[in-house]
Amino acid sequence: MDLAAWRETTVAIVIPGDEHDDDRVVTDRSHRRVATWRRLRIRVLAVSAVGSLAVVVLAGANLLAGGETAPTAPTVTTVLGRLPSTTAPGVIGEKAPDFAVETTGNDVFELSAHLLADGRPVLLNLWASWCFPCREEMPALDAASRARPDVKFVGVAIRDSESDALEFLEQVPVSYVVGIDDGSVEEAYAPLAMPETYLISAEGIIVKRLFGGLTEERLAAELAEAFG
Repeated sequence: MDLAAWRETTVAIVIPGDEHDDDRVVTDRSHRRVATWRRLRIRVLAVSAVGSLAVVVLAGANLLAGGETAPTAPTVTTVLGRLPSTTAPGVIGEKAPDFAVETTGNDVFELSAHLLADGRPVLLNLWASWCFPCREEMPALDAASRARPDVKFVGVAIRDSESDALEFLEQVPVSYVVGIDDGSVEEAYAPLAMPETYLISAEGIIVKRLFGGLTEERLAAELAEAFG
């Protein structure tokens, strides 16, 4: 196994009812705690099939100080159970699931219609207003969308309310297309955690699936590798 293929990234995992000194607490507008967000560093080898086995190793599952794991924390088994299999959506090299989503510009973005009429490859970013890495990543995505007009950037807020997503976008505005999921995009792509980004070719094939927040430098490199 080529260890150079491993990449460390940071994802957001929301654990309802769990709290720790290093966590950030997610509250509603009445300042009541509704969930706890924490950073979990994982190392993910690009998911590859060996027969029907997807090879993935997670590091850093010991979430609490002193090596104690919270009873409500996600276990390696439960996280692995949410990773894509060779027959699940979101697999690199497979056709991207089609979707249609209402946008904040009072329009509808449909992947298949875009590929047919426009022809540009697509960067699809799945995010949520309660996701701290999403907030940190959005300016980089906006800058990348301006630098790469040959790629259609689309952000979709999932597991979120329209009002919270719109309020977020007032605080962190972006110039690319943004839609609010009605549940169909999440079902089609089955994201592991937010943010999650897909690079989809002009032929509608998933070229890359990127986990965690992305910097401008990382985005530039990934886009160049995927689309030239």
